[in-house]
Amino acid sequence: MLPRGKLPDRSDFVHFGTNLSGRVASWSEAAAIERDWAQDWAEWLAHCTPLRCYLCSLHRVWPARARRLHAP
Repeated sequence: MLPRGKLPDRSDFVHFGTNLSGRVASWSEAAAIERDWAQDWAEWLAHCTPLRCYLCSLHRVWPARARRLHAP
């Protein structure tokens, strides 16, 4: 789950005010989560066939779950 349930944006300057360390921590946590998501997608796409991608999209399966369902 992302910090504050959303991607960081300019409204964080208002939310955190002068709390620079809080804003940096929130943005850093979000960046780490986003890197994990990108890695999941890259791994999934590397092992994905067009049929598997289509079937997973029909069931709205996220990458980590799709890897478990379609493991070779």
